[in-house]
Amino acid sequence: MTCSKKVLFKTLAAAALFSAQFGVHAAGMVPETSLLVIDEATHSGTINVKNTDSHPSLLYTDVVDLPDDKGLKLVTTQPVVRLEPGQTQAIALHPANQQTAGR
Repeated sequence: MTCSKKVLFKTLAAAALFSAQFGVHAAGMVPETSLLVIDEATHSGTINVKNTDSHPSLLYTDVVDLPDDKGLKLVTTQPVVRLEPGQTQAIALHPANQQTAGR
């Protein structure tokens, strides 16, 4: 094996191990459903997420708007929350203008 092939192999192996580490940590957060239904009357919804890991973890929630979607913009009321092992947290989503109006 030449020197450049060894460097490439080591780089790929390190990248694989590094990315596998993040996959293991994310596996502990399990949503109760794969679909969030938004209530037409209130334009909001709630989903429960459970920490199935044996250690506490931070749950970070982010709503990503698609560039071609001109519809309702949603935000979460608690974007970051600590979950103990086995704990379930309800994540509420509300229209972006509703959250800022209450401030």
